[in-house]
Amino acid sequence: MMARLFIFVTCGLFLSVAACSTQFTVLEGDLEPGQQFGTARIDTNSGAYQFDRVLVTADSLVGEYEVEVQRRSSTEGIYYEDVTRARAVPRGDVVSVTSAKRDGERTFFFGVGTVAVGLLLRDVFETQLGVGGGGSSKSKPNPNG
Repeated sequence: MMARLFIFVTCGLFLSVAACSTQFTVLEGDLEPGQQFGTARIDTNSGAYQFDRVLVTADSLVGEYEVEVQRRSSTEGIYYEDVTRARAVPRGDVVSVTSAKRDGERTFFFGVGTVAVGLLLRDVFETQLGVGGGGSSKSKPNPNG
């Protein structure tokens, strides 16, 4: 029973960490003002940019990214601060935007496969190697009496 519980907990944790996603690409002509993307890559005529967030405006794509900045204060000394910066990329230079979205169907089937492999391994260890099973509910006879 504990082995089965351990397998299900391990598979569940693995599945929650490894949630599947699908990459999609939107060409510049299909971008509409107001669209937002999570982590995205903007491909341009002169290269590519990676951003944490992207917002499409009428004349540009505004990408935000975080950097760690070192600051100095007379009272606090040296400290570090996370700062969000933005960079506008003109729409005329943009070729496409590539981002990812979570795919519930792929995650479900990945989870079913993970659980099936876990159960298969459990059965192999219990039957082929003679491991597991623990004790039984029957009491063993006393050899002295």
